Amino acid sequence: MEGTSDEAFHWKSRKGEGKMYGKVRRLKKILEDSKNPERELRRIVKREQAALTRWADGD
Repeated sequence: MEGTSDEAFHWKSRKGEGKMYGKVRRLKKILEDSKNPERELRRIVKREQAALTRWADGD
């Protein structure tokens, strides 16, 4: 039914799923194009972890 909280949760989850797939595609392309995928992956993880730490600390 339109206008229910179930519909809102449905569209919220669809948007989140789309974001996730976009990030996976971006990561796959970066790693395929990289000459040193392990190094690139460590760099990405370090950057993402720093962002998560800032979020958790409330900065």
